[in-house]
Amino acid sequence: MKVQEIVKTHSNLKYQYDNDIADVFEDYLQTDYRRAAKELFVAAVGDGSGKQVLELSCGTGPIARALKQAYPSASIVGSDISSGMIAKAEEIEATEPLGIQYLVGDAMNQGCVNGGNYDVVVAHCLFCYAKDKTELQSMAQTCYDNLRPGGHLVLAVNNDVWTRTSIKRPYRAGVSIFQAPISGRDPMDTQEGEQCKCNVRLPDGQTETSWHYHWEEQTCLRMLESVGFSQVKLEPFTLELVPPSQRFDPGYTSFVDFPFSTILRAWKSE
Repeated sequence: MKVQEIVKTHSNLKYQYDNDIADVFEDYLQTDYRRAAKELFVAAVGDGSGKQVLELSCGTGPIARALKQAYPSASIVGSDISSGMIAKAEEIEATEPLGIQYLVGDAMNQGCVNGGNYDVVVAHCLFCYAKDKTELQSMAQTCYDNLRPGGHLVLAVNNDVWTRTSIKRPYRAGVSIFQAPISGRDPMDTQEGEQCKCNVRLPDGQTETSWHYHWEEQTCLRMLESVGFSQVKLEPFTLELVPPSQRFDPGYTSFVDFPFSTILRAWKSE
């Protein structure tokens, strides 16, 4: 199917993940760069010991697995709109059981997952799939509704600088990744809410192409505030998130030097 047909007939972007991306995505996760992105995000989430954790837009489950491995006493549920991604996550869980529950669900209208009341809600890639601000607000509301009073939200949202300059700066650590608006507009002129195409080339020559929408960091922050979150703040990914002995890891240094995302943190008031 041509790119134009996918964009036209699958405007919610679900198609790409229900079909041929899951296996390539798993290979992508094994690269130093993507491993570092995952581990730095898990470090940003913080101590999950004994906590009830919900991951929205969990994909094939790399963040959920990393959290469970780091904090075995945590109870973790992963949810994703793509049945293909959830099938892959469940396949991995069956082979290497950790006790993670996976569910198919749309974060725009999912309501409370298993009754909600989670200590922590996380999402490594969520807001980038909202095609307008109404969908963005619905996703933010789902995050809010699933937290207990005093609960903590940790998101990774598109880095504004990376969005506009990635096509000019290939990554180190064995991966090339470029993003540009599908309109053909210069990436430096990427507009709020514009649909973009992201191309990833792996060391073995495999490629992954996905589509999403660009939302400014401040827009994402204000959207969380609009649904009731407090203490909302943006934080950069830094090497201080990991122990000093790991700060020379080529994946970490490559990602921190030019991160595709920024941490967005918030709390639900008591």
